Amino acid sequence: MNSFKQFLDMHVTIANRTGKRLYLSHLVFDGLTSGRAADGVHDPGTLGPSAPTSLAAGRTATFRIAFGVKQLEGFELRVSLSPARNAVVFAD
Repeated sequence: MNSFKQFLDMHVTIANRTGKRLYLSHLVFDGLTSGRAADGVHDPGTLGPSAPTSLAAGRTATFRIAFGVKQLEGFELRVSLSPARNAVVFAD
């Protein structure tokens, strides 16, 4: 674990448009900044509830995630439904 002094938080909204229940229990968020992995922050008291374990068809869920980062600029977020699946990448 790194001991970063800067933190980045974001609201995440997931909309289930699959027509069936979407299971999120293996949802993975990985952050990268300046070539280094960002540390996920787990603080339910500050961030609020985490992602639900599943989402019914037609429903949405919004929750917050946070990372300790080397620098705030150039942050890259990789999201996948499980470690074995390809990630969607969001870059600053």
